[in-house]
Amino acid sequence: MDADSPDSPVNRFTEPGAAVDSVFDVKVVFRGTHDQVDLGQVPDLFLPRVGPFSLIDYEKIYATDPEQDFFELREIDEGGCVVVVRPDQYVAHVLPLTARAELIDFLGRSMLEARGR
Repeated sequence: MDADSPDSPVNRFTEPGAAVDSVFDVKVVFRGTHDQVDLGQVPDLFLPRVGPFSLIDYEKIYATDPEQDFFELREIDEGGCVVVVRPDQYVAHVLPLTARAELIDFLGRSMLEARGR
């Protein structure tokens, strides 16, 4: 999902001018070890600039343990998925990466759209 798109859940439900991670704490898990992740290819959504000095928050990017296949152990499709986790750590929904409309519909049932959008 394009982070700049007005249909992006991050844009749709985050107030204009607010920190990109003020509503959603978006993380990504890459298959492979940490040294195989090319930070130059990671979308900006997973590298938000935060705080008064606009420092990059690298704590949104994870890689798998080479000893265990994270994706295989959890039966996650090779194409990846979106996991919606509530603040109380309850897994509310699991969707394929291609399920943009379903994700927006699901979030729209319990969240208010940002004003000024």
